[in-house]
Amino acid sequence: MDLLTGVVEQMDIGSERVRVGAVKFASNASVQFHLKTYTTKHDVMAALETVSFVGGRTNISGAIWTTVSSRVYCCRC
Repeated sequence: MDLLTGVVEQMDIGSERVRVGAVKFASNASVQFHLKTYTTKHDVMAALETVSFVGGRTNISGAIWTTVSSRVYCCRC
């Protein structure tokens, strides 16, 4: 998680700037939050702190499918 929070810390997050969404994946994938859910770096960092690590496979195709099918990149608040 340190790598992820380190990357986010360097971003200029805001409603008209960089947006962050998160999909957690191992054997299964699930949306943690959509791009329009948080508009401040503080809120994104706080949300990432609540994401727990789960063991299992590295199901990248499931993560991509979940991202596309749930439209993480658009529309949801």
